Amino acid sequence: MSFPQEASGHPRSEGRVGLIIVPLLAVAIVLTIYFYPTSKSGKSYTEHVLDSRKIARRTVELANLTGIHRAIQQFAMMNGGEFPASKDQLASECGVHREIFADENPTGAGVEYIPSQNERMPKSNILLYEPKARRDGTHQVLRLGGEVEMLTSEQLQTALEQTRKQLK
Repeated sequence: MSFPQEASGHPRSEGRVGLIIVPLLAVAIVLTIYFYPTSKSGKSYTEHVLDSRKIARRTVELANLTGIHRAIQQFAMMNGGEFPASKDQLASECGVHREIFADENPTGAGVEYIPSQNERMPKSNILLYEPKARRDGTHQVLRLGGEVEMLTSEQLQTALEQTRKQLK
């Protein structure tokens, strides 16, 4: 196959047109994917991806808190039903990474541990909680019984007051 020759004798560079069309085509595809509704709910592909990421993040957080609860329960079985007396003991003897604690995390995100509890206390007591509200205004909490919940700031304050009354 021969290419048309320019007057100078060099093959004509038809690739120049491709240099303009390919980026424009790529931008058009990205914008179509971003704005085109892909489901009956009218959500775009990007919104579905963001929702999936949010669900995945919550699933990981739930698994982490459930693992922490199991570690605390094992600690209690070996220590007469008593839970770790401090977050330092929780970290060192239960294998909990210190970065989960709000005051040790550079971003300020994380949880607070309420020490001085034991397995004989009400299962509704709060064991771990996020002091900083999420974007939706809720706080994730781990109750003594192992339940993980999302509470509003008002609900969290009420639950913390009830837990602290049990510690006196």
